[in-house]
Amino acid sequence: MEPQNLDFVYTVAEAARQLKIGRTAMYELVMSGRVRSVTIGRCRRIPASCIAAYLAQLLEQPEDLPPPPEGNADNGTTQAERSIEHL
Repeated sequence: MEPQNLDFVYTVAEAARQLKIGRTAMYELVMSGRVRSVTIGRCRRIPASCIAAYLAQLLEQPEDLPPPPEGNADNGTTQAERSIEHL
């Protein structure tokens, strides 16, 4: 028999800890709809499956890498090769 995860819903603070982000950032994700949540009575809860879906969505997006700084062209050389050139 497989062990079951008893924490299948999280408070906003618990979900934030799971994602290693702040509580305010987690509320922003929930209120924007990027992370789905449910209301049980007056309590907002985030199912573990919704956290997993959010992470899967992030993995599907192309990475936004910043462009290299201007005026610092490396001409295809590595950091080590540039260091050696200065010797």
